[in-house]
Amino acid sequence: MRASETSPENFFSGNCQFVSPSFQRPYSWIRGACARVFDAVVRNDASLAYQGSIVSMDLGKSPHGCSKSLLIDGTQRLMTVLILLLALRDALKAVNKDSASKITENFFINSKSHEAHHFKNIVPKKNRPTFESLVNEESAPSPACPVLRAYKYYEEKLQEASEASLQRYVARLARELTFIHLALDRDEDPYPIFKLLSTPGEPFTNKGLSEYTRFASDPELMALIAGGESQDVEFKESVVNRDRQDLSGTSAVTRSVAGFMNSFAGGTLLIGVRDDGTVRGIEHEYAIVDKGKKNWDSFSLYISNILRTRLSTHNAFLFFAIEPRTAMNHDVCIIYV
Repeated sequence: MRASETSPENFFSGNCQFVSPSFQRPYSWIRGACARVFDAVVRNDASLAYQGSIVSMDLGKSPHGCSKSLLIDGTQRLMTVLILLLALRDALKAVNKDSASKITENFFINSKSHEAHHFKNIVPKKNRPTFESLVNEESAPSPACPVLRAYKYYEEKLQEASEASLQRYVARLARELTFIHLALDRDEDPYPIFKLLSTPGEPFTNKGLSEYTRFASDPELMALIAGGESQDVEFKESVVNRDRQDLSGTSAVTRSVAGFMNSFAGGTLLIGVRDDGTVRGIEHEYAIVDKGKKNWDSFSLYISNILRTRLSTHNAFLFFAIEPRTAMNHDVCIIYV
């Protein structure tokens, strides 16, 4: 574990992406917390400059060079800062489009990255549509979303600010607000830190701790599911056709693998995960695949044989790897292409 003091500008520098996993609670708009960040930036209150801690786990680089990290703790703090940045950007847009564009590029998007890594911040799923709409300067889909309420609060506060003031606020926020960043390696167990930094007794804390323990052994899988489907990540709930109780669902699996094989960077297919990220598992399908063995080995062999016979390429087995994973007390199949 490495600990360092950082600013928002340093934290989001470069081609990076931070994923908030499912155990992180959705954003809670609290006027007092928003006001403290505003006072630190606008009133230049040095006593409020320190914003707390952020804990992340390194997940390595994508094939496109994007450094991915799982955000273990600090989602609420970061989102409050980012929402104020969005309000500052949009206020600046009317008077200085170049400055506004730089805010977007520095804090919100990886402009030259692959589509799956376009956003620097993959926020909790419940907040994601509204947050990404604000980043993209589109109409927010949910007027009642706490993210939009916080944005409107800041938007109103900045209505009378001059361009010079807005530029000064952006500089302070980007460089003078500070966090203690605890960066974990992939082989470290972040659970003790997450538990230590969580508020005891809160419903979201209890739910988060419970859900975290069911994912703790596999942070990479947690990040994949939390990030949702994209151009290079797909979810399939099952290989079994529920209506017919047969294995015709393997056709969809084959199509997905073939599509990844035809793409420049390949992709990852998760079987046993619904479109919304709910982990359903595949263990109940073992008996349908092989009534005798009813285990992972027979399931993976079946999937491998299906792909080798249906993919119209020589030595198809060289293009994919099948691995078992466990999440939420369920077996999940991952196919890397």
